[in-house]
Amino acid sequence: MTWITLPGVPLGARAFDRLQTEMSCHRFIGLSTSQYRDDWGLDSFVEEVSETVASRMVLGHDFGGLIGAIASLRVSMKALVLTGSALGHWWCMTRWSALPGLHYFFYRAFQGQLFAQRGLSQRHRVHFERDFAGYLSLPNLSERMRRTAQNIYPPKRLAQQLTVPLFLIWGKNDPWYPPVVARRISKATGAPIYWIDGGHYCMWESPAEFDRALMKIERKIA
Repeated sequence: MTWITLPGVPLGARAFDRLQTEMSCHRFIGLSTSQYRDDWGLDSFVEEVSETVASRMVLGHDFGGLIGAIASLRVSMKALVLTGSALGHWWCMTRWSALPGLHYFFYRAFQGQLFAQRGLSQRHRVHFERDFAGYLSLPNLSERMRRTAQNIYPPKRLAQQLTVPLFLIWGKNDPWYPPVVARRISKATGAPIYWIDGGHYCMWESPAEFDRALMKIERKIA
């Protein structure tokens, strides 16, 4: 069974490299490719993936999770797994990070590196330069991230609209989408939570544990 993965920003598909589960990672135009995009609105990203995710098992991380959730309102999926993502008001803080003044700190000064480093547990940050730094060299990455952030306006009551079989795999120490976010999604949707040792990139920090959670979900769907 092949999963379709919708990765987050800025590490993209690189965060999933340690998993053994067979998966095909979507590369968002403008975020994972050097090609620039004119429309940074959510509808544009959802339209981009709709055909790809139809009738598939979908794993969405961070921004990719939001896109997967919205896409599930338009096309049928076998299942949707969210990891380190959000469905509602939590995205307001992402929009605020793109405001004048603030955007310089979040995007111009650190260009995603601070977000990525802090997304790893302390013991794994020493490997950041070796494993990830080169992946953050996409031209104008900071501007691409800012454009995406300032256009994140999820549908109201998104969680309550979901009908797709939904599951959550969550890093116990995720600093950006802490456990309270997972619990709120679970409460709103009834989705079970599989807790993983690690932070925002728990799939990279604890790949075997993450793989086992995916296997359990596959058995439930089968």
